[in-house]
Amino acid sequence: MIKIIKSLVTKEMVVALVFVMSTFLLISAGFSEMRITTQDGRTIKVPVNSKDIKIIEFTQDAAGLSVEGIWDSSIGFQYQITQSRNTFTWEVLKPIREQGQGTISGNTINATWRGDNGSGSASGRIIVVAPQNRANRIEWSNGVVFYR
Repeated sequence: MIKIIKSLVTKEMVVALVFVMSTFLLISAGFSEMRITTQDGRTIKVPVNSKDIKIIEFTQDAAGLSVEGIWDSSIGFQYQITQSRNTFTWEVLKPIREQGQGTISGNTINATWRGDNGSGSASGRIIVVAPQNRANRIEWSNGVVFYR
């Protein structure tokens, strides 16, 4: 019986079985590989332990991420944002007069403003990006949230 099994099992089959078993053990232990394709088509392989991952964030080149348009906010203001690459300006459409300006770097956004309520500044994170790299939610360090 053992001779029959030995004659049926090839070296390639043993190698394949060892590969499958080791892959299964690595995945069940949480080890895996993340493949990232860059804009120029290169593939980068990064080993990861999936048990260590809490959040995966995807950031976008500032020139490709759009915050332009009309935004509502958690404080009841409505903003019109105009953007040129990684800089932007805003004007509050209602209920007060206010102008702001700022910059975008990855998913980080910084702004300063001046208006009827005085002046200020805040940093924030763009946390939701829709198709065509259109930002849909910004959470600011002062607690204000922009959404559209």
